Amino acid sequence: MQNLFVSCIESRIENPTTYYGSFQLGPFANGQGITIANTLRRVILSELPAVAVVSAKLQTVVGSYLSETLATESEFQENTESKNFSDFYSSYAAHEYSFLDGVQESTLDILLNLKKLVVVSDDFFHTTQVAFIQVQGPGIIQASDIQLPKGLQIVNPDQYIATLTTKTIFQAKLFLSFGKKDKAFNAPKVLEPEILSLEPTFFPIKQVNYQIERDPISVDKEIVTFEIWTNGSVQPRTALEQGLVSILQMFNQLYQNFNIFEPFLSTFFSERKDSFLSFNASEPITSFQEDFHSLKKKGLMDDNFLFLPVRKRLEKLDIGNLNLSLPLYTYLKTHGIHCVQDLLLQWESIQENLTPVQPSLVEELEKIGKQFGVNTKLVNSQTDSTWLDSQT
Repeated sequence: MQNLFVSCIESRIENPTTYYGSFQLGPFANGQGITIANTLRRVILSELPAVAVVSAKLQTVVGSYLSETLATESEFQENTESKNFSDFYSSYAAHEYSFLDGVQESTLDILLNLKKLVVVSDDFFHTTQVAFIQVQGPGIIQASDIQLPKGLQIVNPDQYIATLTTKTIFQAKLFLSFGKKDKAFNAPKVLEPEILSLEPTFFPIKQVNYQIERDPISVDKEIVTFEIWTNGSVQPRTALEQGLVSILQMFNQLYQNFNIFEPFLSTFFSERKDSFLSFNASEPITSFQEDFHSLKKKGLMDDNFLFLPVRKRLEKLDIGNLNLSLPLYTYLKTHGIHCVQDLLLQWESIQENLTPVQPSLVEELEKIGKQFGVNTKLVNSQTDSTWLDSQT
């Protein structure tokens, strides 16, 4: 794959919530285009984060004294405190099927309209953001009436929310969060009463198509034409870039963790880091027995706290995780050595059988043992094997 390129051949804004972009990728060797295009399409559709309203608190305030012009929030608070409580009352949306006084739509319809909001953020935020609505009727409530935190913007300000049929004051508290698919990254803690969930979905991409075409310059190459439609919260080019970055990160993580032993042991010890403050899990374990007895003397565990969980995992770990050469892997498998415990317990006989035939394989096996911190010489003897069995 030499001289690969990504080029935008067309882009347009069809409406505020539909952005279109067409791109060409390649050239790829014949047969590679479909693999790359299908993977990239699925990642773009499902792995890009977005902002959405995750929950809301809705209420109306009804009173005979309400003025024709809506006061500011502070003035409204002063007015309500100075008036007799009997002059007004608040109506909360207790559930999705309730109705608010003075509002034409049901609570469910309002929540569905809020779910259609397309919000874009200048930067990623880790905490839930709060927006407000305060509108006095009669009139129509739109997305442009929402008071957003700094850095957030509504792509579709004309989105219809509800209609007020009287001089009722409609108030709403909206909770916004980043998320992916159908899960919010920071779901708000429901501490206030009457907070209703919108069950949001975080899909900034509407549609992705691709087409495989023959490269006009080279007959043994092919070009992928990508078409992306977004909801206006992200540019098609940005969506394509984020999709490529996401694929690279996933495969890079897989490649870095291809050696299962180090992350396996590091993860196990990190889960118990409070009890292992003086234990460096990154250092090779020269011997499970030595490590077990050392930690036991320090009073950090009992007989069954560390070693048995480790051993139970190791005994089921296939030798295919050891990055063995093909001759050594074939020899071990054909001789019934399928897991790490088999290898440790039968190390002496394996070494004796291999030494006169293929001494290079013995060196490879010892190197593998040292690489993962297993001192195979300590498990060669009958006493060590018996000790291992006694820990079951």
